[in-house]
Amino acid sequence: DQTLLQGMIDLWFMEGDQAILIDYKSDYIQSEDKLSILKERYDVQLKYYALAIERILELKNPVKEKYIWLLREGKAYKL
Repeated sequence: DQTLLQGMIDLWFMEGDQAILIDYKSDYIQSEDKLSILKERYDVQLKYYALAIERILELKNPVKEKYIWLLREGKAYKL
């Protein structure tokens, strides 16, 4: 079976021979444990984005870092 996933990568760039992935979100999270909530909501999405980058660019190394950038806070969280 095959599944079609659709999404748009907001930002990625190369740092040396490794890619960095950033996804912008407009979420407002009141909890003090924002990182856990972000991981629960977006970890799978960013894993698929990273896989797409690795395959399309035929990278030798996996995506080095994945971040969620919360626009309302102006702060990035590393997943």
